[in-house]
Amino acid sequence: MNNILYYVALLFCFATNAQTIEVHYQIQIDLSGGKSQPNLQQYHLTNSQGKSLQKKFLEKHSSENRDGSTSRFVKLGNDTTFIYKNFSTDRLISEERIFTKAFVVEDNLQLFKWTIEADTLTVLSQKCRKASTKFRGREYIAYFAEDIPIPDGPYKFNGLPGLILKVLMVNSDSVFVAEAVSIRLNGTNKEIRNPFEGKKLTRYEDYKKEHKRKSSEMEAYSQQGDVKISSSGWELHDE
Repeated sequence: MNNILYYVALLFCFATNAQTIEVHYQIQIDLSGGKSQPNLQQYHLTNSQGKSLQKKFLEKHSSENRDGSTSRFVKLGNDTTFIYKNFSTDRLISEERIFTKAFVVEDNLQLFKWTIEADTLTVLSQKCRKASTKFRGREYIAYFAEDIPIPDGPYKFNGLPGLILKVLMVNSDSVFVAEAVSIRLNGTNKEIRNPFEGKKLTRYEDYKKEHKRKSSEMEAYSQQGDVKISSSGWELHDE
């Protein structure tokens, strides 16, 4: 009952323009082709006044594989990574890495062409509609809450007429699942600043070229030894 009353209050606040919302997403990721157990992460999304800031936290650094061996995840940089979205200027800025080198990559928010479907799913007492899309070489399904009219979501996902509460990768031997586990309303409008202000920005197309070049070099190098280095990821930059 308490959860139902909370979400009724949440909807009322959106109707009266109380705009700040904080969402905690639980993430499962496995890009090994099904060889490893999914790695666990958390995303913390804060959205207010047409802007959002997202932080990512790594929960687990190693896991036992399905064949009984152990995978070890190497920590590169800080646990916290930023994704900044400005919906009024159509701007998306994210911290990306090519192996150990960090880049601040500038993109735009018009990344997704969604197909909205009739199926529904309930997440955190919110009835969500289903939508599907293709994004940089992979296919995804998302569930968004029309009663929370914010076109935002985990990672770079955005552009639906409601907050995305769950998204998952489909038709792939890799795993990516992000699902909201809590929503918290802040009754005041919070100022969200661009954390990358003053930093050197790299256009996505330039980052893509550098990613492909460096990945080709490292894959060629790895073939000379016993260690296999893969350039696969959520975004397949060769696509």
